[in-house]
Amino acid sequence: MVEALGNLKKYDDEYNGYYDMFVTDKIKLVKILTKNEIFSYTCNLPNYRLIRMIRDYRQFTELELLYLENKYQNNFDVMRAIRYYQRNDLDAYKIF
Repeated sequence: MVEALGNLKKYDDEYNGYYDMFVTDKIKLVKILTKNEIFSYTCNLPNYRLIRMIRDYRQFTELELLYLENKYQNNFDVMRAIRYYQRNDLDAYKIF
């Protein structure tokens, strides 16, 4: 967890699907988050950010994946991301 101290600029990358990114020229380290804190934070993200986390984070445990699958069982987009990026189901994004 960091605090921005310098000039702050918001950045969105529509092409790659990255939104709400911020850059600054000076930061202060406030706290080193535990894995449990990161996971707890992840579970409350908006869908597009949660899917980005599911896509990019490779250290979910089986219990964490089961928790996400249970919590988002009625959310087609999140479930499809879990299947494809975490469960290696290459058919998850296939259109039949």
